[in-house]
Amino acid sequence: MAQMWKASVAFLAWTFFSFYAHYYARKTLRIVGSLRTDVTSDIKTLPHHNVWCVVFILTFCQVAIGSLILTILPHVIGKKGVAFLGLSSITERDQPNHTDSNKTSESEETPRRMAHTGLTLATSHAFATVCTNASMAFTDPTSAFTIKAFEPITTAVLSSLLSGNRLQASTLIALPLAVAGSIGFSWRPGIQNTDVLGLLLALMSNILFGLRNVTLKQMIYNNTLARLRTLSTMSFHAAAILTFIGLIQVYHAPMILHVEGLRLPCILSSLCHVTYTVISTCIILKYISVVAHSMANLMKRILVAMFFFLIGQRVMLMLNWMSLVVIATGLLIYILPGFDKSKMCADKQSMLLTLMASALVLLTVYYQGYPTTLSNARSESMNYMGKEGGASYSRQPYSVLTDEQRAFLDEDLYQHPERADFLSKKLSKAHEVVEEAKRIQMQVFTKVIGRYKKAVLANVFTWVNKGDHFITIGERLLLQRMNISLIYHCYYPGRDCDFSKVPRTDDLVVLIQGAGYIAHPAHIYVVNKTINAFPNNRVVMFPTSICYPTPPCTKLAEFAQIYGSHADCTVMLRDRPSYELAKKFFKRNKNLLVPDSAFAAGPININILPSYDIIWIKRNDWEAPGFDKPPTFPPGVTVYISDWDDSWMKQKGKDFFESHQLESMSGVLYISRAKVVITDRLHAHLICTLMGKPNVVVNSGTRKQGNYYYTWEKGIETSALADTNEEALQKALVLLRKYG
Repeated sequence: MAQMWKASVAFLAWTFFSFYAHYYARKTLRIVGSLRTDVTSDIKTLPHHNVWCVVFILTFCQVAIGSLILTILPHVIGKKGVAFLGLSSITERDQPNHTDSNKTSESEETPRRMAHTGLTLATSHAFATVCTNASMAFTDPTSAFTIKAFEPITTAVLSSLLSGNRLQASTLIALPLAVAGSIGFSWRPGIQNTDVLGLLLALMSNILFGLRNVTLKQMIYNNTLARLRTLSTMSFHAAAILTFIGLIQVYHAPMILHVEGLRLPCILSSLCHVTYTVISTCIILKYISVVAHSMANLMKRILVAMFFFLIGQRVMLMLNWMSLVVIATGLLIYILPGFDKSKMCADKQSMLLTLMASALVLLTVYYQGYPTTLSNARSESMNYMGKEGGASYSRQPYSVLTDEQRAFLDEDLYQHPERADFLSKKLSKAHEVVEEAKRIQMQVFTKVIGRYKKAVLANVFTWVNKGDHFITIGERLLLQRMNISLIYHCYYPGRDCDFSKVPRTDDLVVLIQGAGYIAHPAHIYVVNKTINAFPNNRVVMFPTSICYPTPPCTKLAEFAQIYGSHADCTVMLRDRPSYELAKKFFKRNKNLLVPDSAFAAGPININILPSYDIIWIKRNDWEAPGFDKPPTFPPGVTVYISDWDDSWMKQKGKDFFESHQLESMSGVLYISRAKVVITDRLHAHLICTLMGKPNVVVNSGTRKQGNYYYTWEKGIETSALADTNEEALQKALVLLRKYG
């Protein structure tokens, strides 16, 4: 019984430290993720210098710190401390059943064989760890986990080949069940095709870790301190192997060493890594076979994944629950034959695996109390959302979703921007679309600018257009939620921008407001001036549209040259046609599909009695649709037609940004006077969406209204798109009868 409790504590500690080792490793790799995708949006064509450099730095840190700790540990805690931690020596009773000739051969190992064994341990441990870390960098984590699920099979085959022992029939049945269940457990709809390199690395790590464990199992020591010294020597030699390769990688990407925030997660991952390695090889592997160890490792990964579910980073689907049953079945088939054996080793193996199954069942039951709704499927970026006032994710902002739609919430829209609009266009409520836009924005912006502390904002518009003011408010709210200080801003067209006042620091990001158009000649000056002023800082173009080839938007090639001249420039597009154009023209930049920044303001609740049935906000500039004559309105329908009125409730604040907000709110009040709004201004339509105000948006000459509508909003019940004034009026009357 006492041994079972020791085994249970060891397994839980193994799971705990493994979870945090991989959590901080992923955090380290995410930091370089923002550096390695600057040249193109296609990850498969990227140069991998930055990635490999961080992978080798992380792995070197893990094995080097491991070697240091394992060298010091026996001297610090002594034999009593080793015994207290469960690292007591293997007794004859605990040892696997070997013949006398085997014992003699083990005791008479030649120095040459010991050297060969040490080289095998060091090489397999070093490159298995490299492959594990690299697989998390080069492929989707779910796909990497699926490949890692084959570890019991690869280990069983290795063990059988090296030892000459045949596998039991129950093992041959249990292994495929456990692996198939693990694949189902990790599967989710919408998984993207990933790098073949990442999948091969995950498979290679299986083989190398299996080789390491088989080699360790064959080394029988009567003194566990010798085992610790072996691990220390293994880690030291592994670090030596990695040093030479790592120096080559650092030579190709020296800037990695100066990346802010890289060291702490790397060190924390290393400390957790050495802890779970000691538990795995000195405690778990001491009492069970290598195949049983790989089964335990698979169950540990399942529990680690469950922990991710519990903290809300994944959503459980019905297939995942069913797969747990398959895993439990395979586990029981593997465990039960052990109860018919009298050998203590088999009993301990069975007790340990039974405990693992019990822990899995208990954790599953515990998880039943957590709702698996969209509001709980939070990515890292959602942590920021809870800090803001107003509308938040504490309520359920979405209707019932399908498994495929819920699984979409786990997708990385920075790596796969083409998927960003998958859910939004299927939502029927305005507030659902707004909340989904905020979720996408925070996920993507966290990846792009989350590590920066200060920002410059250029191209801030100052004229009467309420939409441009709302864009500025949304951009400032995004920065506020991410704790990024706006230290300098300047206005369109940028001729008053004195960038010499801005200190150039590594924690500074340069932002260009997403107002206006890409390809319009009026915006070339400010974009070119801003990008040229900050050659060594990241530049980000906030979400905007491309108006090419509608005249005068003919300068797309010039914009491509300006964006491409900067080594670290990210361009965000707010509709799918613009995104597709950007992929063709901006091949040297990271292009992202992101909703308009105005949606970052969140839902707006205001209670004002309407004065008109319909307000028609109609532009009269070069973007106007071209059909100026309004249709004939039915009798009894009150209508007010005007563009944004500069004199209407114009209020100035004590500074520029306060005036911006006051003028934005005057736009909200302007719209609030209507039961239904018709407009050919995109942001008048977006403000209506934020307010939940029924509206019809009319396509202009650039078709940006329709492009945005079909990308994000075509499912909204309170909005409609029209191509003519007559169509707009008919749809507005339908909305008026339904909601007025």
